[in-house]
Amino acid sequence: MTDTAFRLPSIIMPGHRHPLADHAARADVEIGELGYWPVGHAFCIFFGPTPVSTGPEPRAYSPVTILGRVRGDATRLRDVRDGATVRVVRPA
Repeated sequence: MTDTAFRLPSIIMPGHRHPLADHAARADVEIGELGYWPVGHAFCIFFGPTPVSTGPEPRAYSPVTILGRVRGDATRLRDVRDGATVRVVRPA
């Protein structure tokens, strides 16, 4: 299983850039990082190789803005089946 991107609704008008689009965006990411992918209007959880990875580390298709990290072992997400609900919460 490769990383999954979750589509987020966007209120940005066509032709306008999302405010997170330029905030320290990068394509090389680490296992456990959480990112916003402006091109796909998606939230990404990186837990293993992606379709564009050239090795065991994840790589985003295009630059993502890193928003945080998974607490604990993010590779456990490899066992989550397609279509399962994953809840993301901000720790208190």
